[in-house]
Amino acid sequence: MSCNNTNLAKVNCTAAYSGYDYKLKIDYTSLDSSTAIDLTGSTLSMIIQAKRSDVDLLSLVEVNDTISTGILVPDPLLGVFYIQIRKADTTPLSGDYDYRVNILDSLGDTTLLMYGGITFIKVS
Repeated sequence: MSCNNTNLAKVNCTAAYSGYDYKLKIDYTSLDSSTAIDLTGSTLSMIIQAKRSDVDLLSLVEVNDTISTGILVPDPLLGVFYIQIRKADTTPLSGDYDYRVNILDSLGDTTLLMYGGITFIKVS
């Protein structure tokens, strides 16, 4: 599985530089990657923790612009979303963290969409 395609999977292929903006494109597709999953009526969220059972260090909710920390869904019909974290939010982070991306569907059910590790690298 690549970093850009996900379907309820553990993805440990994520690294970001502390003190810099971070953006990751995710294509939410069917298992065979041939069909985009419609995100209309759904809400995405993400949490980053030092360890899975720790306090949330960073929580991302859906945003409607490209300049805010959060999850941007430009066109729900295309099944594409962007995880975007601004440099002010990456600056205090250094090392390995766990993350989870959840999707709340139009029926009110929350599903774990993807999870894994993210490494924030300090640049000197």
